[in-house]
Amino acid sequence: MGHCYHHALSSVRKWGGTPEEYLPLHQWFDESKAITADFRLIGEQHVIEDLGFVPSFADWVRTIRPEPWMGRAQPIHKLVDPFGVAA
Repeated sequence: MGHCYHHALSSVRKWGGTPEEYLPLHQWFDESKAITADFRLIGEQHVIEDLGFVPSFADWVRTIRPEPWMGRAQPIHKLVDPFGVAA
């Protein structure tokens, strides 16, 4: 995967400007690569350079392994509708 600065240089080549103008955006993308791609062109370019394609939300969510703690939530209707009246 590319370094943020190299992504910024690639953006300069495509859209002009200086690397410093693009660096904060590319750093933001690298903070968490577990989110879906932003539809801005610069964001799409960054993800394509890292992964070779822009994964969909479904692609990302398929990789999540269920953990026991994920199933411990209580149904919210018990908290917000004590009388059990369905909407």
